[in-house]
Amino acid sequence: MSLSKKLILVFVGVLISFASLIIIVDNLFADKFYLHEKQRDLSHAYDSARDYVIESEDDIYTISMVMGINSISQSTGTVIYLFDDKGENVTMGPGVVIRSLRGLSVKDDNNNMIRLDSPEKLAKYIDDDGMQVEFSDTNETDGNIMNIAIVGKITKNNTVIGYLLVYTSYMSIKDNIGIFNIFTLYVTIIILIIAIVIASFLSRRLVKPIKEAEIKTRKMADLDFSSKLEIESNDEIGQLAISINKMSDELEKSIKELKSANEKLEQDIKLKERVNRLREEFISDVSHELKTPISIIGGYAEALKLEGLTQEDINSYTDIIMDESAKMNRLVRDLLKFTQIESGFLSLEKEDFSIKDLIDDTTRPNELKIKENGIKLVVDVEDSTVNGDSDMMQTVFNNFFVNALNHVDGEKIITIKGETKDNKYRVSVNNTGEQISEENQKLIWESFFKIDKSRSRKYGGSGLGLSIVKSVMTTYGNEFGVYNTDDGVTFYFDLNKSETLEKE
Repeated sequence: MSLSKKLILVFVGVLISFASLIIIVDNLFADKFYLHEKQRDLSHAYDSARDYVIESEDDIYTISMVMGINSISQSTGTVIYLFDDKGENVTMGPGVVIRSLRGLSVKDDNNNMIRLDSPEKLAKYIDDDGMQVEFSDTNETDGNIMNIAIVGKITKNNTVIGYLLVYTSYMSIKDNIGIFNIFTLYVTIIILIIAIVIASFLSRRLVKPIKEAEIKTRKMADLDFSSKLEIESNDEIGQLAISINKMSDELEKSIKELKSANEKLEQDIKLKERVNRLREEFISDVSHELKTPISIIGGYAEALKLEGLTQEDINSYTDIIMDESAKMNRLVRDLLKFTQIESGFLSLEKEDFSIKDLIDDTTRPNELKIKENGIKLVVDVEDSTVNGDSDMMQTVFNNFFVNALNHVDGEKIITIKGETKDNKYRVSVNNTGEQISEENQKLIWESFFKIDKSRSRKYGGSGLGLSIVKSVMTTYGNEFGVYNTDDGVTFYFDLNKSETLEKE
């Protein structure tokens, strides 16, 4: 059953219970309460009429006395009769119920009924302060209408001059109770119908924010924090909406932080796995790279011990040993430099230097090799002063240029360009020849990766050059990369412009 229906049933149940309680209490206590009030009114009316008669100078038989008594009767809502000393009614008129007191009966001290049928009994059994009596209204058709009354003596100068009786109908009280109960029932039915309509409206209004809160919490359980509860009041429901919205924000924030932490943890785990894998590959690659020249050196060193070698053989073997030693030296040097950069022990200095000098210092020592291999070198550089670690930038450019020398083919053209690009100075080295696949363009920056190992062996490549470039440029935070051209491959890297020149 929905909450709104429960509220309606509770509301209707309370209303019916309240109406039933009123009827029950009315039946149990109203009769006594009304009787008590009537007796109090009768006593008050009796005292007023008695005082009036005693204090009045008129005789009880006069019209003025009768009119005064009738006035008190009307003001108190009771019936007041005045009797003479023999018990005969002196306020006779239409509708008079009691014409003589001698028709009444009272109880004596022994609880016996005594009929007041003589003046002597009237004087004996009716006291001065008044006494309560009950009698039937014989003028009514059913003869069952009971009346309650107070009757008492009226004495002047110690002489009984008459009797006073004040009464009201007792059955009228019970009739009023029955009428009131019926009226209460009708009113309850009408109020019940109205209450159901009002309760339906109020229950929907009260339950609506609770339903919205339930929907919101269900969405929160599904990790949906997009909606917010509208705060339309400052009561408990409004405070509940505020608390749910706050809890939603905190949960959303906590879950985002948890997701972020999980993602970072996953990245750290992947990074750790990658580092471990690279470490294993690095050790394997280093061992392999060192194993080959060591084996060659060992082999030719053993060959030098052989007898019958000519001087030409000795010179040839010695050249091979020296060449392999040089390769090992370059490899060890690159390994040291790579390790220093990766570990952060190599500090990068910042200084201004000429980009043209950096390029000349690299290309000049290779002029003979360029000429012997029939390579055309094109230098298109805007001479500019840049800022950075000149030695490291020399290493970066040298790796790009030597890589171009080793892989140039086709028209055998190497083009070096230097130009300002987006507030940076970009140096690019292009060589004609075979292009690099997109997959390999991502892998060539890893240590010891070689597209063509036989070709790298021929030119003495260690497989660390481009990984050193990546480490240096990542430390500086400048862009670098590679892309294919129509007739070859272009490597590039950015340099910071001179801070002094920029200020000028």
